Amino acid sequence: MNVLADSTSDPLKPVFIAHFDRSIKADQPSWLTLETHGGSIIQDGVSGGALKLNNGEFISFPIHHLINSRSGTIMFWLRPHWDSPKRYGKDTLSSHTFISFQWDDPRKAYFVITDGWWESEGGRKFTYCVFQNQEFINTDQRILYEKGRWIHLACTWDTSEGLKFYINGFCAGSTPLKSSPDFNPRGKLFMGCDQGTYLAHDRWGNCDIDEMSIYGQSLSAEEILSAYSKYAPQPVYKAIGPMDNARIRAIHAILDEGTGWMTEDGARKTIEKVKRSGFNVYIPCVWHGKGTRYPSSVAPPELGLSFDNGDPLERIINLAHESGIKVHPWFCVTLRQRAFLEEYYNPETPNDAFDIHNKTFRDFIVNMIMDVVARYRIDGINLDYIRTMGFCTCSSCIKQYKELYSRDLLQDVIVSGHNKNLTDTHLQEWQDLAVRDVVERVHSGVKSRKPSVLVSIDGFARPSDMGPHPEGREELSWANAGLIDVIFHMDYGPVPNFAYTDLVRSELATPECLIMLLADYNENSPGILSAKSPVWLGRYVKAARHGDSYGVAIYVLELLNDAQIEVLASELGKQQTPPK
Repeated sequence: MNVLADSTSDPLKPVFIAHFDRSIKADQPSWLTLETHGGSIIQDGVSGGALKLNNGEFISFPIHHLINSRSGTIMFWLRPHWDSPKRYGKDTLSSHTFISFQWDDPRKAYFVITDGWWESEGGRKFTYCVFQNQEFINTDQRILYEKGRWIHLACTWDTSEGLKFYINGFCAGSTPLKSSPDFNPRGKLFMGCDQGTYLAHDRWGNCDIDEMSIYGQSLSAEEILSAYSKYAPQPVYKAIGPMDNARIRAIHAILDEGTGWMTEDGARKTIEKVKRSGFNVYIPCVWHGKGTRYPSSVAPPELGLSFDNGDPLERIINLAHESGIKVHPWFCVTLRQRAFLEEYYNPETPNDAFDIHNKTFRDFIVNMIMDVVARYRIDGINLDYIRTMGFCTCSSCIKQYKELYSRDLLQDVIVSGHNKNLTDTHLQEWQDLAVRDVVERVHSGVKSRKPSVLVSIDGFARPSDMGPHPEGREELSWANAGLIDVIFHMDYGPVPNFAYTDLVRSELATPECLIMLLADYNENSPGILSAKSPVWLGRYVKAARHGDSYGVAIYVLELLNDAQIEVLASELGKQQTPPK
């Protein structure tokens, strides 16, 4: 059943296709003989039968007239006989090669699609599509392989469009072709092993393969998605909870960073737009690091705001609830966008940040959030900028660090630098503890007062083997410790990275708590935004809602246009709750 896109007739005819329904043969061209080195047909393929290849088994066939270096596509379904390890090492024997062949090039160039670093000195394990090794034309992506689960891989290339790698219908990596290659493949294509290269070393596919096809042209993103959707598996729905003493059946959230909701007329128009779009959770930003957007005795308001005409947060909550929409006020915890509250930062604090290592600031921000929890009929609390935003090296932090660890903060920062992973464990712990303190106190305060209120964070979680985040962002750790209910996983790229999201979800005790937060715009260049295609936005939303989570979130309400609203309303309105 097509679950992600409307199937269309294939405008291009494959030069090779093998369905593997009854035998190991090519369905197109019918005269081509496949040479078997083991392998068998099994009957539980994505459609009919499939080719089973154990270790040491592969098939091959001549491809001189089937593939050229200027433009083409190779795609297939595979089902591994193995699982992805949680942590990856440098053992290349754990690699698995699915497709390999040589180019007719005196430099011993080859093409491979392989899981695991190809050369002997590889690091963490990625799946690579190597178009031409001698010119380093390749792209890669981390994929979660689960034994017995089908996955669709496709590789397209074109001298003008470059190399593109697709996973389950969506582009997951691309790179330009560095030159205009014009040569043919040499010999045979090998399916299920690395024998098509000069570096063959028993890297067996050890998997089932189905619906293998080759095209003499580069297929479009639309055509790749259609090919995947033809056999895409039915989704499995899970839910998130608790809310109102019952499990949430779906979270369809929209984030509102602006202030249009703060007037009475603006509030009505805002809720009308949210409802018309099909969302059931509204997340208005009430603290963007420059003051509150509601009356507060704990913190000052944003400059120029007046609450003489009533409490805008109370008003928007009432209007939302009348329309059956939940409200989760959004706080940018560490972000500072105004010169105020000088007691909570110093010149040595990271730019545009409050000092989260300052306990009085943590007290302030937690008290501000808990004041909202106590005073308003909210359904959730959303924490953004829940990180250090860098390293604070003020005198207070230097003293605190010295007292805790008997170490020099400035020296440890210099040694570690601003790397993706800190080399000093003391510095990492110092960052982690400051941020975690806010998360723990907000969670404890919320659940002790209003257990049904959800605590969510906006973040970009990463697998544990990448190490802890240097700014104390530990989304997976917080979720697995029960400190947050929802991770809104920010993926604002032109094409969401669904494969990476699956990998992250695999490390969660409750995978359904991770909800993809997608952008409704593309950033073509810094600060230059354009609306995302309504058709593709709808497809991304549909894909995000199929899997371990039935939820999705969109950033941002201000940029949502009528064409996008129409598509979202159709998609989200089809089924507000997953099947029981």
